[in-house]
Amino acid sequence: MIRFEGVTKRFGKKVVLHQFDLEIPTGSTTAIIGFSGSGKSVALKHIAGLLTPDEGSVSVDGAVVHELDAAALRDLRSRIGYVFQFAALLDSLSVGDNIRLGFRRRDTGPEEIERKLRESLAVVDLTEAIDSFPADLSGGMRKRVGIARAIALDPDYILFDEPTTGLDPVTTATMDHMMLRVRRESGATCVIVSHDMKSVFGVADRIAMLHDGRIRQVGSVEEMRSSDDPVVRDFVAGRTEAFASPGTRGSVA
Repeated sequence: MIRFEGVTKRFGKKVVLHQFDLEIPTGSTTAIIGFSGSGKSVALKHIAGLLTPDEGSVSVDGAVVHELDAAALRDLRSRIGYVFQFAALLDSLSVGDNIRLGFRRRDTGPEEIERKLRESLAVVDLTEAIDSFPADLSGGMRKRVGIARAIALDPDYILFDEPTTGLDPVTTATMDHMMLRVRRESGATCVIVSHDMKSVFGVADRIAMLHDGRIRQVGSVEEMRSSDDPVVRDFVAGRTEAFASPGTRGSVA
Protein backbone atom coordinates (compact mmCIF):
# COMPACT_ATOMS: atom_id res chain seq x y z
CA MET A 1 0.00 0.00 0.00
CA ILE A 2 1.05 3.58 -0.68
CA ARG A 3 0.01 6.13 1.92
CA PHE A 4 0.27 9.92 1.86
CA GLU A 5 -0.18 11.43 5.31
CA GLY A 6 -0.39 15.18 5.81
CA VAL A 7 1.97 15.88 2.90
CA THR A 8 2.77 19.52 2.27
CA LYS A 9 5.12 20.55 -0.54
CA ARG A 10 6.19 24.09 -1.37
CA PHE A 11 8.23 25.54 -4.21
CA GLY A 12 9.34 28.93 -2.98
CA LYS A 13 6.22 30.69 -1.73
CA LYS A 14 3.87 28.46 -3.71
CA VAL A 15 2.18 25.68 -1.75
CA VAL A 16 1.45 22.88 -4.21
CA LEU A 17 0.34 20.12 -1.82
CA HIS A 18 -1.30 21.10 1.47
CA GLN A 19 -2.03 18.45 4.11
CA PHE A 20 -2.46 15.92 1.32
CA ASP A 21 -3.84 12.53 2.48
CA LEU A 22 -4.40 9.52 0.24
CA GLU A 23 -4.24 5.73 0.47
CA ILE A 24 -3.57 3.65 -2.64
CA PRO A 25 -4.49 0.02 -1.95
CA THR A 26 -2.32 -2.80 -3.20
CA GLY A 27 -3.69 -4.28 -6.40
CA SER A 28 -5.68 -1.22 -7.42
CA THR A 29 -5.43 1.07 -10.41
CA THR A 30 -5.83 4.49 -8.84
CA ALA A 31 -6.02 7.66 -10.91
CA ILE A 32 -5.20 11.05 -9.44
CA ILE A 33 -7.06 13.67 -11.44
CA GLY A 34 -7.00 17.45 -11.39
CA PHE A 35 -6.47 20.42 -13.65
CA SER A 36 -3.09 21.17 -15.20
CA GLY A 37 -0.75 22.58 -12.60
CA SER A 38 -2.61 21.15 -9.60
CA GLY A 39 0.35 19.09 -8.35
CA LYS A 40 -0.53 15.63 -9.62
CA SER A 41 2.97 14.87 -10.91
CA VAL A 42 4.47 16.38 -7.76
CA ALA A 43 2.50 13.86 -5.71
CA LEU A 44 3.66 11.01 -7.95
CA LYS A 45 7.34 11.92 -7.59
CA HIS A 46 7.12 11.61 -3.81
CA ILE A 47 6.33 7.89 -4.15
CA ALA A 48 9.69 7.18 -5.78
CA GLY A 49 11.61 9.57 -3.55
CA LEU A 50 12.27 12.02 -6.37
CA LEU A 51 10.85 14.74 -4.11
CA THR A 52 10.79 15.03 -0.32
CA PRO A 53 7.79 16.46 1.54
CA ASP A 54 8.25 19.63 3.56
CA GLU A 55 5.75 18.22 6.04
CA GLY A 56 4.11 14.84 6.46
CA SER A 57 5.20 11.54 4.98
CA VAL A 58 4.77 9.13 2.08
CA SER A 59 5.12 5.43 2.87
CA VAL A 60 5.29 2.40 0.60
CA ASP A 61 4.47 -0.92 2.24
CA GLY A 62 5.03 0.70 5.63
CA ALA A 63 8.44 2.22 4.84
CA VAL A 64 8.59 6.03 5.00
CA VAL A 65 10.26 6.98 1.74
CA HIS A 66 12.16 10.09 2.88
CA GLU A 67 13.61 8.20 5.86
CA LEU A 68 15.22 5.46 3.75
CA ASP A 69 18.99 5.31 3.43
CA ALA A 70 20.58 5.19 -0.02
CA ALA A 71 20.59 1.38 -0.24
CA ALA A 72 16.96 1.03 0.89
CA LEU A 73 15.86 3.78 -1.50
CA ARG A 74 17.56 1.97 -4.39
CA ASP A 75 15.74 -1.20 -3.38
CA LEU A 76 12.41 0.63 -3.31
CA ARG A 77 13.01 2.18 -6.72
CA SER A 78 13.84 -1.25 -8.12
CA ARG A 79 10.24 -2.21 -7.24
CA ILE A 80 8.74 0.81 -8.99
CA GLY A 81 8.28 1.25 -12.72
CA TYR A 82 7.99 4.91 -13.69
CA VAL A 83 6.43 5.84 -17.04
CA PHE A 84 7.41 9.46 -17.61
CA GLN A 85 5.16 11.93 -19.39
CA PHE A 86 7.46 12.24 -22.40
CA ALA A 87 8.93 8.71 -22.16
CA ALA A 88 12.42 10.02 -21.15
CA LEU A 89 14.26 7.75 -23.57
CA LEU A 90 17.93 8.30 -24.36
CA ASP A 91 18.13 9.33 -28.01
CA SER A 92 21.61 7.86 -28.48
CA LEU A 93 20.49 4.35 -27.54
CA SER A 94 18.29 1.91 -29.39
CA VAL A 95 14.96 0.84 -27.94
CA GLY A 96 16.52 -2.39 -26.73
CA ASP A 97 19.44 -0.63 -25.05
CA ASN A 98 17.12 1.87 -23.39
CA ILE A 99 15.35 -1.05 -21.73
CA ARG A 100 18.56 -2.94 -20.95
CA LEU A 101 19.81 0.07 -18.97
CA GLY A 102 17.37 -0.77 -16.19
CA PHE A 103 19.25 -3.97 -15.47
CA ARG A 104 22.63 -2.29 -14.83
CA ARG A 105 22.55 -2.71 -11.07
CA ARG A 106 20.79 -6.06 -11.06
CA ASP A 107 22.29 -9.50 -10.89
CA THR A 108 20.50 -10.65 -14.01
CA GLY A 109 22.17 -12.84 -16.60
CA PRO A 110 22.30 -11.75 -20.26
CA GLU A 111 19.90 -14.47 -21.43
CA GLU A 112 17.36 -13.48 -18.78
CA ILE A 113 17.70 -9.81 -19.74
CA GLU A 114 17.01 -10.59 -23.38
CA ARG A 115 14.00 -12.70 -22.45
CA LYS A 116 12.51 -9.95 -20.28
CA LEU A 117 13.32 -7.36 -22.92
CA ARG A 118 11.44 -9.21 -25.65
CA GLU A 119 8.55 -10.09 -23.36
CA SER A 120 8.07 -6.47 -22.33
CA LEU A 121 8.15 -5.26 -25.94
CA ALA A 122 5.64 -7.96 -26.88
CA VAL A 123 3.21 -6.66 -24.25
CA VAL A 124 3.20 -3.24 -25.95
CA ASP A 125 3.27 -4.72 -29.48
CA LEU A 126 6.69 -3.29 -30.36
CA THR A 127 8.89 -6.36 -30.71
CA GLU A 128 9.95 -5.24 -34.18
CA ALA A 129 11.24 -1.91 -32.82
CA ILE A 130 13.99 -3.41 -30.66
CA ASP A 131 16.80 -2.00 -32.85
CA SER A 132 15.08 1.29 -33.70
CA PHE A 133 16.07 4.61 -32.14
CA PRO A 134 13.65 6.99 -30.38
CA ALA A 135 13.89 9.51 -33.23
CA ASP A 136 12.44 6.86 -35.57
CA LEU A 137 9.32 6.39 -33.44
CA SER A 138 6.07 8.31 -33.10
CA GLY A 139 5.15 9.92 -29.79
CA GLY A 140 2.75 7.11 -28.99
CA MET A 141 5.36 4.47 -29.77
CA ARG A 142 7.91 6.19 -27.53
CA LYS A 143 5.40 6.14 -24.68
CA ARG A 144 4.82 2.43 -25.28
CA VAL A 145 8.59 1.86 -25.08
CA GLY A 146 8.48 3.73 -21.77
CA ILE A 147 5.89 1.24 -20.54
CA ALA A 148 8.01 -1.68 -21.76
CA ARG A 149 11.01 -0.31 -19.89
CA ALA A 150 8.93 0.02 -16.73
CA ILE A 151 7.47 -3.50 -16.79
CA ALA A 152 10.68 -5.30 -17.85
CA LEU A 153 11.89 -5.18 -14.24
CA ASP A 154 8.73 -6.87 -12.87
CA PRO A 155 7.82 -3.97 -10.57
CA ASP A 156 5.30 -4.12 -7.74
CA TYR A 157 4.15 -0.58 -8.58
CA ILE A 158 3.84 1.24 -11.90
CA LEU A 159 3.49 5.02 -11.94
CA PHE A 160 2.07 6.62 -15.09
CA ASP A 161 2.65 10.37 -15.46
CA GLU A 162 0.11 11.85 -17.92
CA PRO A 163 0.30 8.82 -20.24
CA THR A 164 -2.10 10.19 -22.88
CA THR A 165 -0.92 13.81 -23.03
CA GLY A 166 -0.21 14.93 -26.60
CA LEU A 167 -1.71 11.83 -28.22
CA ASP A 168 -4.44 11.76 -30.84
CA PRO A 169 -7.71 9.93 -29.96
CA VAL A 170 -6.76 6.70 -31.75
CA THR A 171 -3.33 6.55 -30.11
CA THR A 172 -4.90 7.44 -26.75
CA ALA A 173 -7.23 4.45 -27.10
CA THR A 174 -4.20 2.27 -27.85
CA MET A 175 -2.43 3.60 -24.76
CA ASP A 176 -5.49 2.87 -22.62
CA HIS A 177 -5.52 -0.68 -23.95
CA MET A 178 -1.83 -1.04 -23.13
CA MET A 179 -2.35 0.14 -19.54
CA LEU A 180 -5.18 -2.33 -19.03
CA ARG A 181 -3.07 -5.10 -20.50
CA VAL A 182 -0.08 -4.23 -18.34
CA ARG A 183 -2.26 -4.22 -15.23
CA ARG A 184 -3.79 -7.59 -16.14
CA GLU A 185 -0.52 -9.32 -17.05
CA SER A 186 1.79 -7.83 -14.42
CA GLY A 187 -0.52 -7.71 -11.41
CA ALA A 188 1.21 -4.50 -10.35
CA THR A 189 -0.46 -1.73 -8.39
CA CYS A 190 -0.86 1.18 -10.80
CA VAL A 191 -1.05 4.90 -10.13
CA ILE A 192 -2.03 7.19 -12.99
CA VAL A 193 -2.00 10.99 -12.93
CA SER A 194 -4.12 12.54 -15.66
CA HIS A 195 -6.70 15.13 -16.56
CA ASP A 196 -8.00 13.00 -19.45
CA MET A 197 -11.31 11.83 -17.98
CA LYS A 198 -12.24 9.52 -20.85
CA SER A 199 -8.98 7.65 -20.39
CA VAL A 200 -9.31 7.59 -16.60
CA PHE A 201 -12.86 6.23 -16.72
CA GLY A 202 -11.71 3.44 -19.03
CA VAL A 203 -8.64 2.38 -17.06
CA ALA A 204 -8.98 3.17 -13.34
CA ASP A 205 -10.98 1.41 -10.65
CA ARG A 206 -10.42 4.21 -8.09
CA ILE A 207 -10.22 7.94 -8.70
CA ALA A 208 -8.95 10.67 -6.38
CA MET A 209 -9.43 14.32 -7.28
CA LEU A 210 -6.68 16.74 -6.27
CA HIS A 211 -7.92 20.29 -5.82
CA ASP A 212 -6.43 23.24 -3.94
CA GLY A 213 -3.55 21.07 -2.72
CA ARG A 214 -5.72 18.40 -1.12
CA ILE A 215 -7.78 15.39 -2.09
CA ARG A 216 -11.28 16.65 -2.72
CA GLN A 217 -12.96 13.27 -3.19
CA VAL A 218 -12.00 9.61 -3.62
CA GLY A 219 -14.29 6.99 -5.09
CA SER A 220 -15.07 4.46 -7.76
CA VAL A 221 -15.67 5.49 -11.35
CA GLU A 222 -19.44 5.50 -10.78
CA GLU A 223 -19.12 7.45 -7.53
CA MET A 224 -17.09 10.13 -9.25
CA ARG A 225 -19.43 10.25 -12.24
CA SER A 226 -22.41 10.81 -9.93
CA SER A 227 -20.67 13.07 -7.40
CA ASP A 228 -22.73 15.88 -5.91
CA ASP A 229 -19.58 17.89 -5.16
CA PRO A 230 -19.77 20.84 -7.59
CA VAL A 231 -15.99 20.99 -8.14
CA VAL A 232 -15.77 17.27 -8.93
CA ARG A 233 -18.91 17.38 -11.04
CA ASP A 234 -17.73 20.36 -13.09
CA PHE A 235 -14.27 18.89 -13.63
CA VAL A 236 -15.58 15.49 -14.70
CA ALA A 237 -18.01 17.19 -17.10
CA GLY A 238 -15.29 19.50 -18.45
CA ARG A 239 -17.04 22.69 -17.36
CA THR A 240 -14.84 25.74 -16.83
CA GLU A 241 -16.10 26.33 -13.30
CA ALA A 242 -13.75 23.58 -12.11
CA PHE A 243 -10.74 25.53 -13.38
CA ALA A 244 -11.63 28.83 -11.76
CA SER A 245 -11.00 28.22 -8.08
CA PRO A 246 -9.59 31.42 -6.52
CA GLY A 247 -8.08 29.40 -3.71
CA THR A 248 -5.98 27.13 -5.91
CA ARG A 249 -2.49 26.91 -4.52
CA GLY A 250 -0.78 24.82 -7.16
CA SER A 251 1.01 26.18 -10.17
CA VAL A 252 3.08 23.21 -11.28
CA ALA A 253 2.20 19.82 -12.70
